[in-house]
Amino acid sequence: MFNFLSNILVSLSSKLVVTYPLRPFQNWSFGTPPSKDIRYWIRKIIIKLNDRLNLKLKIPVNWYLGLKLLCNLSNETGMCLFACGCYEPNELYFLDLILKEGDIFVDIGANEGIYTAFASKKVGKTGKVIAIEPSPREIESLSLMIKLNKLENVVVVKKAVYDSNGIKELKIAKERNSGHNTFGEFVYSDVEIFEKINVTTITLDQILEDYDPKLVKVIKIDVEGAETSIFKASKDLLNLKYRPIIIYESNEKALLKQNSNSLELFKTIQNLNFTCYSVDNNYIKYEIIEGRRITQEGNIIAVPNELIQSIKDKLITVINATDVEK
Repeated sequence: MFNFLSNILVSLSSKLVVTYPLRPFQNWSFGTPPSKDIRYWIRKIIIKLNDRLNLKLKIPVNWYLGLKLLCNLSNETGMCLFACGCYEPNELYFLDLILKEGDIFVDIGANEGIYTAFASKKVGKTGKVIAIEPSPREIESLSLMIKLNKLENVVVVKKAVYDSNGIKELKIAKERNSGHNTFGEFVYSDVEIFEKINVTTITLDQILEDYDPKLVKVIKIDVEGAETSIFKASKDLLNLKYRPIIIYESNEKALLKQNSNSLELFKTIQNLNFTCYSVDNNYIKYEIIEGRRITQEGNIIAVPNELIQSIKDKLITVINATDVEK
């Protein structure tokens, strides 16, 4: 009976799914769609049915740049993509402006590969994506993403980036919260542990040494509170002649679980001669972070000071595009 129901729901979902145009969305936050029409509410009902009946539905979605996704309705990322029709649109819009054919994109904490797949299409056959992910479950999803889209320019590194090369215990969250795997403690009370595993760690400098630094255009880092440790251990980020733009997450609670905080993380980046711009989930705008704002949660764009003038037009483009949404 459940197989029959699952088939019906997958068929219905494929007709209800929507992918919003790639542009900045004012007031976007995780789980919030740009528009709440009747199809959105039906998609929400399907997600609840999937959860209640444990159907483990995976909904095919035609996404940006000709990519195909299988939205896993048993985890938060899949639920967000399916229900909301977008995922971190402001960050992806910025990458769409910045990345070009032949670049290298490094995805630290690649998870199931949303950023990896997008960047793979942007950098093309002459470019490369380095997807770094330590969790076996997420590596399986990442590999499925690569296979489904025939992404031949992606290299998967089955390790975790940290402040030293070695072995460290990683806490794996249950599937619903698969984006919360951490070296620290879980931030939210409803996130439950699935297992603890030992993983191999590697430094950011080692990653930069392994690939041509002058071609590494952007590094995305989402490591649930380990960001400060990673940046503090990096000397190449300060000394390289060609330095990458970095998109990283600043989560005060996650950082505190690993003996850091947003202020320390911000100062660490600033001391590496980067200027930071915020992606504010309450008022979307790319702007210089001032002291009063560094405790915010959200993604941050860190631009090497020497590159600011060369990409200033792109930052202005993002700001102007966002202003249209007011």
